[in-house]
Amino acid sequence: MLEGIRMIVLLVSLFLCAWIDWKTERVSVPLLLLGGMTAVLLHLFAQEESVFYLMTGMSVGIVLLLYSLVTHESIGYGDGCLFVMTGLFLGFWENLVLLLLASVLAGIGAAVLLFFRKKKKKERIPFVPFVFTAYVLLLLLSLIHISEPTRLALI
Repeated sequence: MLEGIRMIVLLVSLFLCAWIDWKTERVSVPLLLLGGMTAVLLHLFAQEESVFYLMTGMSVGIVLLLYSLVTHESIGYGDGCLFVMTGLFLGFWENLVLLLLASVLAGIGAAVLLFFRKKKKKERIPFVPFVFTAYVLLLLLSLIHISEPTRLALI
Protein backbone atom coordinates (compact mmCIF):
# COMPACT_ATOMS: atom_id res chain seq x y z
CA MET A 1 0.00 0.00 0.00
CA LEU A 2 2.69 2.51 1.00
CA GLU A 3 4.75 1.53 -2.04
CA GLY A 4 1.81 2.50 -4.26
CA ILE A 5 1.45 5.81 -2.44
CA ARG A 6 5.18 6.47 -2.90
CA MET A 7 4.92 5.76 -6.63
CA ILE A 8 1.92 8.06 -7.04
CA VAL A 9 3.48 10.90 -5.01
CA LEU A 10 6.70 10.67 -7.04
CA LEU A 11 4.78 10.47 -10.31
CA VAL A 12 2.73 13.58 -9.49
CA SER A 13 5.82 15.44 -8.22
CA LEU A 14 7.77 14.63 -11.37
CA PHE A 15 4.83 15.58 -13.58
CA LEU A 16 4.47 18.97 -11.90
CA CYS A 17 8.23 19.60 -11.98
CA ALA A 18 8.37 18.56 -15.65
CA TRP A 19 5.51 20.86 -16.57
CA ILE A 20 7.09 23.81 -14.73
CA ASP A 21 10.52 23.06 -16.25
CA TRP A 22 8.99 22.85 -19.74
CA LYS A 23 7.19 26.19 -19.33
CA THR A 24 9.78 28.21 -17.40
CA GLU A 25 13.07 26.30 -17.81
CA ARG A 26 13.31 26.33 -14.01
CA VAL A 27 12.88 23.61 -11.40
CA SER A 28 10.51 24.43 -8.53
CA VAL A 29 12.53 24.21 -5.32
CA PRO A 30 9.43 24.40 -3.05
CA LEU A 31 7.90 21.49 -4.97
CA LEU A 32 11.12 19.48 -4.58
CA LEU A 33 11.19 20.23 -0.85
CA LEU A 34 7.57 19.16 -0.50
CA GLY A 35 8.25 15.93 -2.41
CA GLY A 36 11.37 15.22 -0.37
CA MET A 37 9.60 15.83 2.94
CA THR A 38 6.76 13.57 1.81
CA ALA A 39 9.24 10.82 0.96
CA VAL A 40 10.91 11.09 4.36
CA LEU A 41 7.53 11.02 6.14
CA LEU A 42 6.46 7.94 4.17
CA HIS A 43 9.73 6.21 5.07
CA LEU A 44 9.32 7.12 8.73
CA PHE A 45 5.74 5.88 8.71
CA ALA A 46 6.63 2.60 6.97
CA GLN A 47 9.86 2.06 8.92
CA GLU A 48 11.10 -0.16 6.11
CA GLU A 49 14.35 1.47 4.99
CA SER A 50 17.31 2.69 6.97
CA VAL A 51 18.91 6.11 7.01
CA PHE A 52 21.69 4.53 4.93
CA TYR A 53 19.12 3.74 2.21
CA LEU A 54 17.97 7.35 2.16
CA MET A 55 21.51 8.75 2.13
CA THR A 56 22.73 6.49 -0.67
CA GLY A 57 19.61 7.29 -2.68
CA MET A 58 20.35 10.99 -2.33
CA SER A 59 24.00 10.50 -3.33
CA VAL A 60 23.18 10.46 -7.07
CA GLY A 61 21.70 13.95 -6.75
CA ILE A 62 24.56 15.13 -4.54
CA VAL A 63 27.09 14.02 -7.17
CA LEU A 64 25.08 15.91 -9.80
CA LEU A 65 25.09 19.01 -7.60
CA LEU A 66 28.88 18.78 -7.23
CA TYR A 67 29.25 18.28 -10.98
CA SER A 68 27.02 21.29 -11.55
CA LEU A 69 29.22 23.37 -9.25
CA VAL A 70 32.46 22.29 -10.94
CA THR A 71 31.16 22.79 -14.50
CA HIS A 72 29.38 26.10 -13.78
CA GLU A 73 25.95 24.57 -14.31
CA SER A 74 26.37 22.52 -17.48
CA ILE A 75 23.78 20.51 -15.58
CA GLY A 76 21.54 22.81 -13.56
CA TYR A 77 21.43 22.84 -9.78
CA GLY A 78 17.71 22.14 -10.00
CA ASP A 79 18.38 18.86 -11.79
CA GLY A 80 20.75 17.82 -9.00
CA CYS A 81 18.15 18.78 -6.39
CA LEU A 82 15.55 16.78 -8.32
CA PHE A 83 17.70 13.64 -8.09
CA VAL A 84 18.22 14.21 -4.38
CA MET A 85 14.42 14.11 -4.05
CA THR A 86 13.95 11.09 -6.34
CA GLY A 87 16.69 9.28 -4.43
CA LEU A 88 14.61 9.56 -1.27
CA PHE A 89 11.84 7.67 -3.05
CA LEU A 90 13.86 5.21 -5.12
CA GLY A 91 17.14 4.44 -3.41
CA PHE A 92 20.56 4.39 -5.06
CA TRP A 93 20.23 1.86 -7.88
CA GLU A 94 16.77 2.82 -9.09
CA ASN A 95 17.74 6.50 -8.96
CA LEU A 96 20.87 5.78 -10.98
CA VAL A 97 18.82 3.83 -13.55
CA LEU A 98 16.38 6.76 -13.70
CA LEU A 99 19.25 9.18 -14.36
CA LEU A 100 20.76 6.99 -17.07
CA LEU A 101 17.45 6.37 -18.85
CA ALA A 102 16.53 10.08 -18.65
CA SER A 103 19.94 10.97 -20.10
CA VAL A 104 19.46 8.58 -23.03
CA LEU A 105 15.97 9.98 -23.68
CA ALA A 106 17.30 13.56 -23.47
CA GLY A 107 20.03 12.66 -25.96
CA ILE A 108 17.48 11.23 -28.37
CA GLY A 109 15.23 14.25 -27.85
CA ALA A 110 18.12 16.67 -28.45
CA ALA A 111 19.09 14.83 -31.63
CA VAL A 112 15.51 15.06 -32.93
CA LEU A 113 15.34 18.77 -32.07
CA LEU A 114 18.66 19.39 -33.83
CA PHE A 115 17.61 17.37 -36.86
CA PHE A 116 14.39 19.34 -37.29
CA ARG A 117 16.22 22.60 -36.49
CA LYS A 118 14.00 23.42 -33.53
CA LYS A 119 17.05 24.02 -31.33
CA LYS A 120 20.63 25.02 -32.02
CA LYS A 121 23.66 23.11 -30.79
CA LYS A 122 24.38 25.47 -27.88
CA GLU A 123 20.77 25.90 -26.73
CA ARG A 124 19.55 24.27 -23.53
CA ILE A 125 16.61 21.90 -23.31
CA PRO A 126 14.64 21.18 -20.12
CA PHE A 127 15.75 17.89 -18.57
CA VAL A 128 12.95 17.17 -16.09
CA PRO A 129 10.39 16.18 -18.78
CA PHE A 130 12.81 13.41 -19.77
CA VAL A 131 13.12 12.35 -16.12
CA PHE A 132 9.33 12.16 -15.91
CA THR A 133 9.16 10.13 -19.14
CA ALA A 134 11.89 7.80 -17.89
CA TYR A 135 10.01 7.24 -14.63
CA VAL A 136 6.79 6.45 -16.49
CA LEU A 137 8.69 3.93 -18.64
CA LEU A 138 10.23 2.34 -15.56
CA LEU A 139 6.79 2.10 -13.93
CA LEU A 140 5.38 0.44 -17.06
CA LEU A 141 8.28 -2.00 -17.15
CA SER A 142 7.79 -2.86 -13.47
CA LEU A 143 4.06 -3.46 -14.06
CA ILE A 144 4.85 -5.79 -16.96
CA HIS A 145 7.42 -7.59 -14.83
CA ILE A 146 5.00 -7.95 -11.91
CA SER A 147 2.14 -9.21 -14.05
CA GLU A 148 4.23 -11.67 -16.08
CA PRO A 149 4.52 -14.37 -13.35
CA THR A 150 0.77 -14.04 -12.76
CA ARG A 151 0.08 -14.81 -16.41
CA LEU A 152 2.46 -17.76 -16.32
CA ALA A 153 0.70 -19.14 -13.22
CA LEU A 154 -2.62 -19.07 -15.05
CA ILE A 155 -1.32 -21.11 -18.00
